[in-house]
Amino acid sequence: MTRPRSEIVYPADTRHCHCVSRCVRRAFLCGDDRYSDRNFDHRKPWLVERMALPAEVFAIDIAACAVMGNRYHVVLHVDPARCRSWSRDEVIGRWLRLYKGDPLAHRHREGELRTEAEFAQLDRIAVTWRGRLADKKGFIPESAPPILSTLRLSGAQWRLLALEIQREAITMFNGLDKLAARERRRVKRAA
Repeated sequence: MTRPRSEIVYPADTRHCHCVSRCVRRAFLCGDDRYSDRNFDHRKPWLVERMALPAEVFAIDIAACAVMGNRYHVVLHVDPARCRSWSRDEVIGRWLRLYKGDPLAHRHREGELRTEAEFAQLDRIAVTWRGRLADKKGFIPESAPPILSTLRLSGAQWRLLALEIQREAITMFNGLDKLAARERRRVKRAA
């Protein structure tokens, strides 16, 4: 039975992580598309550039990267010690480079916070954001939406394509199971 990655990989012990993001249904990131006879190599710099932004913001380094025709592989190095060394203002600034953020954080950047309760709430928000900036779970999804818009695919289209390929894979695997069962019966009869 499969187990979730959270039970297998312990972030305190594992600093490197191999992540893969792939396309479905003949969608090509780069390279030659044999179905349309088009070349998409011009997208490769877009992908590499887009992966660099979250790497600057998160406490994560890109150790290795490979962009292939229908997927990309990234080896990430997570550095929680770097994240712990950031001040509250640096955490807020990094978070707001990628996300809309909390209105309280925007008021703090404009110097509008006055009460201790507001500063205490801001500290709680910064602690949450600090933890997320040292988490690899947010790194790959953060790079995906801009890549999809560059490829002119909406998230809904991407999900529909993924569901369609999943249905096709299930159908194919069911057919393979039937074929394997027939082969086992044939071998059993021959023996």
